[in-house]
Amino acid sequence: MRIDTQFKQTLIGTAAVGATFGLIFALVTLAFAATVGPRMARVPGHGLTLGDVPSILAAFFVPVVLCIVVFAVLPWSIQQGLVWLAKRRTGGA
Repeated sequence: MRIDTQFKQTLIGTAAVGATFGLIFALVTLAFAATVGPRMARVPGHGLTLGDVPSILAAFFVPVVLCIVVFAVLPWSIQQGLVWLAKRRTGGA
């Protein structure tokens, strides 16, 4: 099945919105991980560690994927399903 230009633009647009939200969430996560992390009481110089990287990456990629799925793929699949159902019901080509 061929993906049309409008759907490609929708995917790009929703990915950009998700990346914007993800960047904000990742920066907030980075700020809190550096200041109020679980190591704060134990270590005087409580900087970032390698253990903080997965939470920062998740804070970025989860909104990107959610925006793409909820605002692009889901509406497109519903629309494609309704078109298929209408063609099947009316006997169209």
